[in-house]
Amino acid sequence: MTGLKLESGQFAVIHIETATGILLNLDGARNLGTEIEYLVFTEIDKAVEYAQNKVDAEPDIECIVYDSDFSPIVVFQNGLVPNWIRHSMR
Repeated sequence: MTGLKLESGQFAVIHIETATGILLNLDGARNLGTEIEYLVFTEIDKAVEYAQNKVDAEPDIECIVYDSDFSPIVVFQNGLVPNWIRHSMR
């Protein structure tokens, strides 16, 4: 993902509409070509907790947690076990 910036040790959570794969803004609206909106966390555990709670509360979305290089760490989807892409982060 280009244009996104995080400091070392920060983590981002991005929201996606599960049915379509469309990125969502933080207000839940579809992101149709605007700058990508994401939440920033300084602790992986806080990012993971937020993502799990968000998907539990809104089952039509998925959340992906990224590291400071915007490499995906874990994907949360409703009803599925979290898909840990990089286990060493936990």
